[in-house]
Amino acid sequence: MIIRERRLGTVGRVLAYVTRSGRYRDRADEVAAPAYLLNAGLTGVGDIPLPAAMAVVIACANSRPGLKNRALHLVVSPAPDHAQRRGQPQSRQDCLATLTRAMRAIGAEDRIALAVFHGAGHGRDKAQHLHAVIALPSPETGKSVPQHRLRERLKTVALGMQQEIELTLSRDMEVPQPLGQNTDTSQTQEGDADRTPPPAQPEPPQQAPQKPRRKRRRQRVKSRGMEL
Repeated sequence: MIIRERRLGTVGRVLAYVTRSGRYRDRADEVAAPAYLLNAGLTGVGDIPLPAAMAVVIACANSRPGLKNRALHLVVSPAPDHAQRRGQPQSRQDCLATLTRAMRAIGAEDRIALAVFHGAGHGRDKAQHLHAVIALPSPETGKSVPQHRLRERLKTVALGMQQEIELTLSRDMEVPQPLGQNTDTSQTQEGDADRTPPPAQPEPPQQAPQKPRRKRRRQRVKSRGMEL
């Protein structure tokens, strides 16, 4: 997973780019799934028109006029072969889970955000990815999100999520032994058990142990010469 971030002073143009509306309406075929309005009491836009959902995000982002960075634009991009390995529905769930963790890591878990999927073979975007525009001021207190080491925290979330996905894929690749192979093995074992064992071979007679031969000592005899 890769998370790219961009801090915004205004959100209208970015929302138009994300939702492919306004000046970007000609690229509307790049939107791959319905939009999601987070932390607004809804799991998706649903019956609320998309312009109304955009207006909610704009109103929250502009609730503090003197704030320099009023919104955050995040792009969650999985690996190019992620959708093929995990499937399109699971790939979207992984992107949404990454976005949820990223918002929690930067302290924006209660902020209103609009998330839209792009890609999946539509238009110019071939690989599916997720765009999210997060209004940084709190709708209740107006307090913004601390932005110290923001990029490092997002990188940590992306790396952790990628490791979990790779671990899950490696577990799924462990294929158990086929049932037919186990059946053949059991049949072979049963066949071996039914076979009559060969007759036992008689053991050769054992020979009595031989005593070790003692070595005879040769005595040397001195020869004496004859006396004349």
